[in-house]
Amino acid sequence: MHSVFRSAHQCRTRILIGLLMLFGLWPCNANTYALSSVNVPLGHWSYDALDKLRGFGLIQSDIYDTRPYTRLETARLVKSALDQTEGKKLPPLVNHLLDRFKDEFKMELEEVGSGVASKHFLKPLQEAQIQYVYVDGEPRTFTVNSYPKAGFGINATDGTPLLPNNQGITYTEHNNFSLQFASSARAFYILSAWVEPIFIARDNAGNFQSSDYTADIFKAYGKISPWNVELEVGRDSIWIGQGYRGTLLWSNNAAPFDIIKLSNPQPVILPWYFYYLGLVKYTMFFAHLEENRDWPNTMLAGFHVAAKPIPTFEIGLNWTFLFNGDGRPQITPLDVISTFRFGESREKVNELGSIDARLRLPFLNNAELYAEFGGEDSTGPRWYEFLFRDVAYLVGAYFPVICSDGKTDLRIEYANNAFERGPGHEGFWYGHTTYTTGYTYKGRIMGHWMGPDSSDLFIRSTHYFTDRIRVGIDYENVQSGLTLSDEVQQMNSAGGDVTYEFNRWLSLTARYAYGRITNFNFVQGDDRNDHLFMAGMKMNF
Repeated sequence: MHSVFRSAHQCRTRILIGLLMLFGLWPCNANTYALSSVNVPLGHWSYDALDKLRGFGLIQSDIYDTRPYTRLETARLVKSALDQTEGKKLPPLVNHLLDRFKDEFKMELEEVGSGVASKHFLKPLQEAQIQYVYVDGEPRTFTVNSYPKAGFGINATDGTPLLPNNQGITYTEHNNFSLQFASSARAFYILSAWVEPIFIARDNAGNFQSSDYTADIFKAYGKISPWNVELEVGRDSIWIGQGYRGTLLWSNNAAPFDIIKLSNPQPVILPWYFYYLGLVKYTMFFAHLEENRDWPNTMLAGFHVAAKPIPTFEIGLNWTFLFNGDGRPQITPLDVISTFRFGESREKVNELGSIDARLRLPFLNNAELYAEFGGEDSTGPRWYEFLFRDVAYLVGAYFPVICSDGKTDLRIEYANNAFERGPGHEGFWYGHTTYTTGYTYKGRIMGHWMGPDSSDLFIRSTHYFTDRIRVGIDYENVQSGLTLSDEVQQMNSAGGDVTYEFNRWLSLTARYAYGRITNFNFVQGDDRNDHLFMAGMKMNF
């Protein structure tokens, strides 16, 4: 009997690997498949610009929920937009964004267009960033003591007040200075690499006389990319999901992972009946987590597949697992990935899963509706737990073109992972009874930054006063401890920022945010004010 189960497991593993290879090898544009390309970092200006171009109906072959894109994939999307502009009268802002893409992605656009590529290159300075951050306030913390009704373990923090999704970078109170720069290279067409160190000076005392200096390799990875299969090994960030302010499973709220990632950088159309799935893209990764946690050297595995059957609709399936660790029962990553039996391995594995979808409405200036729906591996089925247990959801609407000139957009997003349950059936996102450090990496939640048992309402609008000057304003309400704490912690915050594109390679950004927190860290009557000011200069070469 044991041999039968083992054979079945091996069969499932072979099928899984075969499907992944099929996703990668099936041809779509062979001219660019044999090229390796580094990633466009999360937070890069190009992502918002692509959103704007999609709002004018110029981009239809993207898979939104899988980021970062490679530089070559970004160039492919831009080229498709350029091809659709012929004979059309477009607002000046669109032409400006396309011109900016032509400048920064000149080499990649030539490679996509002609199929003639550089076999080797080295860019000692791909980009650089200098930033000043002033902080007045303390970060929120999430511990088992914060949720006395839960009985689940977690140990996490905001890091920097009013600055989530900062890839694990922590700024302390008072003055902070940081410097980042990156280098990239390609060799033999199919090999590429990225190295990005970071230097931070923290003036903890606020008098410029007592400072703390740190230096680290922020990101560093290498890739091998034969055909349309990309194997990435090193340290990097990922963002998978439809959310803008956060996602349920994978965001850049935590530090970049030490990771092994297999993916197809460009979406493909599969043969046979799989053709009806439309464009398909997958990502599978394994990451090694830090030693300073309850079970040192815990492993993280994740799998994501997305399909776009029609140009206006995409859907994705996501799964992630915490497993192994020193002192825990040892299983292999393929044991985890090949089972997909959500909620049945709770003692060995901490599982989270979600589905996501995005719908574009061409009749409404290409407005977009998007959602994520997921679950943890807790007990207690309810009518709304038909697919997942301990459910959470995220919904949003994005209006990229408010007026015909496209200068103004609006985004509204709401997330909630707090649901009331009866005794013995408590749910608790990002916490666990065995992995008591929680779904965290280096003290940061790897999913949505709002934390467990919380809700988050986020509203943001941006406006281009000129093609080079963009202003944004936002409001956010976060409530934590809604069902499992003695007190509800609430934060209301508002912020504004301005970005000035000085020239094609230099941009300047400044932001101020204010937050009012009641019952700070779930202590009744402890109300506080937070302030954040940041100014930065970014150079792209």
